Amino acid sequence: MSPSVSSRFARVRALIKSIADSHPLLVLLPILPVYASIPVLLGPGGNMGDEGIFLKFARNLVHGHYALAPGWTWLAHGPGLPLVLTPFVAAHAPILAARIVVGPAILFCAVAVFFKVADMVLDRKRALVCAYLFAAYWPFEKVLRVIYDEPLTVLLVVALAHRIAVWSHSRRRRDVVITGVILAALALVRVEFGYLLIVWIIIAAGALALRQRADVARYALASSVLALILCIPYLAYTQSVTDQYFYWSSSGGAQLYWMDTGRSQDEGDWHNPPLVFSDPNLAAHRALFRKIQARPPKDWDTELRNAAFRNIRQHPLLYVRNLVLNFSRQVFNEPYSYTPFKWGTVLFYGLPSLVLIIAAGLSLRAIRRRRQAMSPAPLLLAWFSVTTFALHTVVAAYARMLVPIVPALAVIALYGARYIRSRRDGLSSDTPRAPLSGARSVAHRGRGSPAEG
Repeated sequence: MSPSVSSRFARVRALIKSIADSHPLLVLLPILPVYASIPVLLGPGGNMGDEGIFLKFARNLVHGHYALAPGWTWLAHGPGLPLVLTPFVAAHAPILAARIVVGPAILFCAVAVFFKVADMVLDRKRALVCAYLFAAYWPFEKVLRVIYDEPLTVLLVVALAHRIAVWSHSRRRRDVVITGVILAALALVRVEFGYLLIVWIIIAAGALALRQRADVARYALASSVLALILCIPYLAYTQSVTDQYFYWSSSGGAQLYWMDTGRSQDEGDWHNPPLVFSDPNLAAHRALFRKIQARPPKDWDTELRNAAFRNIRQHPLLYVRNLVLNFSRQVFNEPYSYTPFKWGTVLFYGLPSLVLIIAAGLSLRAIRRRRQAMSPAPLLLAWFSVTTFALHTVVAAYARMLVPIVPALAVIALYGARYIRSRRDGLSSDTPRAPLSGARSVAHRGRGSPAEG
């Protein structure tokens, strides 16, 4: 290589390093057009998901109410994503504009926040590399073509991980409040987190009673209780509509029923209830669904849930088998009832998911040896991941159910990488990095920097 060419490369490297040091988020900007090209160039494909239902909820919000007509999709989703869509619906914006904003743009924001977390844990260069690796989790592509709630969920989970990391260094009450707000938003976007709030409250209360990491338990308990309080207006609304307390969604019965229908041919994957009357493979369920649909529509979900519990009591081994298949569907997106097994699907979803799960597991194993010295963030994110995965396993699940856990697993892996590097360099594994722009961490300043607030 000639000296002039070598000199030019050196100048380019120096320019990139200068930008990374002073304006690191600019280095991430190439990710945004790549994400935006997915709905523009690839289009929706053959699966529109729940886009139409989200838009119906958003239209109802524009007109001052929320629930759809009583039935299977009556209150199928929380109001989080429909609230984001209301400006687009009110302005009659092109559907492509809504898809780009609630998909690629929001997911890019999640990558930017993930970089902020990585920059607190690792050095700047490694943080940027990790942010690109996180952005390159290729199953994300499947939730960017049309309107899904996964990109917004990923952003909220990354924001949760960031706030936990900030609280770990500062122990400020303000961070407890912000954490509670993030958890409430999660519950309103994905209603399963509403049920998980109760689980987290019980776990935190138990840890506090046993005096296990009391400061961490108090943080988890206070933020989860606050999140539940913030969700009371929505729960009050659903109670006024359904006459049932603590009612989050009208889709739980269907998700549980398909986990154990009493037929071995059904492998636990979800089927849209109206398909029962058009899909020959589901013909055996038509009598039950006709009986249920003869009742008032607002009772349909409850009736199907009762049928699910009867089947589980009568066929427990079938339910256990489908739990195992549910685990497989979340990681590999296979198998599905009445559908040929696809090895390409297993590789597409399984390879990145297994790498992430194994990396997080090895990180936790390494961190466990120094659990008194390490930040509590990996512990809290591990509980988040395990409980979320477990809840999705007991009802009908598929690969999209793993997406909300991906940021938590990735952040755990960041802490594991810091631990391994600190052991190699002989440094303290809990020494915080300076987040962005060279600002000191809160552990050294005693208060949050703008990057952390």
